Amino acid sequence: MSSAFCATRRPTHGGDRSPSVCSSAAPRFGLDTDEANALIDRTAEVIRGRWRSEVLARGGSARDCDLIAPAFLHAGFEYPVAR
Repeated sequence: MSSAFCATRRPTHGGDRSPSVCSSAAPRFGLDTDEANALIDRTAEVIRGRWRSEVLARGGSARDCDLIAPAFLHAGFEYPVAR
């Protein structure tokens, strides 16, 4: 589903950065909408729950985390901004 929404937050379908853009591409990947939404939610949960500890574990600093946080935690994907 990355073709619907790439890791650099540049959607391929106009300016919409919502999960609905990703789930609309579900049939291209052999998924129905419910399966796509579940995959999107699981992926977002893993990213929100692990990105900071992964950066720190690989030698990144707290300052590094602060600087890159917007790449992982942004409201444009219909998820709350949190740290």
